Amino acid sequence: MATGGGENTQVERVPTPPIPEGCQVLSHQVAGHMHGHGRSKAGMLQHLDGTILKPTQCPPKGQRELDFYTELFREDQDEPVMLSLQYYVPRFRGIFTTPSNPDTIYMKLDDATQKFHKPCIVDVKMGRRCYEDGAPVEKVELALKKYPPVEQVGFQILGMRIYHPSVDQYVFYDKTYGRSLDEDQVIEGKINMI
Repeated sequence: MATGGGENTQVERVPTPPIPEGCQVLSHQVAGHMHGHGRSKAGMLQHLDGTILKPTQCPPKGQRELDFYTELFREDQDEPVMLSLQYYVPRFRGIFTTPSNPDTIYMKLDDATQKFHKPCIVDVKMGRRCYEDGAPVEKVELALKKYPPVEQVGFQILGMRIYHPSVDQYVFYDKTYGRSLDEDQVIEGKINMI
């Protein structure tokens, strides 16, 4: 909640939700809402059973995403398009909440990297638009200003990490790097190697 006025406006900070028992911060997250980064962010976690816990966003986005996963993986799903899509999407294992923080709802998803020893990760936002139908003009302008080539290439790189065995380390690239790539560079996948 904003208090005061003018240049001294302050935003009340809500603490980051505690990490539930039996969970830890997801070590290989490269973009998105990271736990404890920013104001009151519940970020991606990893459950001890190996699944990923993804916090739902505020309505209506969070409910739409939850509805999508629920529909995609319902037991009696028989739509050919949905069945083929299941192969490309982490399996939905239901929701996860804790008695101590019932307002934070996590989607429980399979970890697609679980079988890899040194997984390389890329977070790609798909689509030529980064805003919803009916979004205010200011939000549309801000979204387009962040990465203008998205309208031509249809995606943007939000973050990635690449393992380099020769030096036994990861190199991280954040959204700033992704936004620095023009249409040709992002299509060619040019990156700075060690």
